[in-house]
Amino acid sequence: MPDEDRFSDATGAAPARSALRLRLALAAIGILGFVLLAFLLFGLDAPVAVVVIPVVLAAVGVVDLVIVIARLRSGAAGN
Repeated sequence: MPDEDRFSDATGAAPARSALRLRLALAAIGILGFVLLAFLLFGLDAPVAVVVIPVVLAAVGVVDLVIVIARLRSGAAGN
């Protein structure tokens, strides 16, 4: 059967697929949300320390986004 090659002999499960596209979408949504939160807090005259927290989290999201895009372009993880 042609489908036999797609399934593991040990478990009978289909091979795992990468969730890089989901991670890409979640990183983009997180970046947008944290940037909007930072602007909102800045507009409400929140203390600088409180405004910096979402900015740092948005920066982490940008780094994650760059890593995911690089992996998708390289064809890593069997996409």
